[in-house]
Amino acid sequence: VGGFINGSTTWTTGNVYNFTDGVTVAQGATLTIEPGVVVRVMLGKKLTIYGGLVARGTPNNPIIFTSKRLMGTPLPGDYSGIYLEDTSQDAVFDPQGNYVSGCIIEYCNIAYSIYGLISTDSKPYIARNTIHDCVAGVTLLASQADTAVRVENNEIMACFFGANIYNQGEGTVFANNLVHDCGEGIL
Repeated sequence: VGGFINGSTTWTTGNVYNFTDGVTVAQGATLTIEPGVVVRVMLGKKLTIYGGLVARGTPNNPIIFTSKRLMGTPLPGDYSGIYLEDTSQDAVFDPQGNYVSGCIIEYCNIAYSIYGLISTDSKPYIARNTIHDCVAGVTLLASQADTAVRVENNEIMACFFGANIYNQGEGTVFANNLVHDCGEGIL
């Protein structure tokens, strides 16, 4: 796969999606990734979200994002990662704090990228993932005071930088994350 996703698209359980180029989800479009999908990304490529991303694995059937290195063992930095841009759909929660809609990355295993996940002025829900062997596990960048990201109950390990959090707005939650065996933990 590669190129632009301009409408609602679902990657279905039991399939492997091999990036031959970067994939960009356009504003107004949504990519849904079902449990058990394996996403293998070529060197230097990335998944960029300007619209929606619903990547919801399960505890027993996570979604796998990994390197498509053709020769040798995968390494941190093999591909660029998952980029959530400022126009991506905000995560919405009900009054009890339960996820309702918008960008979510849940029960995913993300490995061997530069940025496991990078959120730039976006408001996704990032929960219950395992992020490992990346240059930077989770990076949150915000220039707007209302940027509120929820990052909870993730395990981030064996990354050069576990979590980089810069200028987050009110309401940002970074809670109950286990960050270990990283060169730098939380910056």
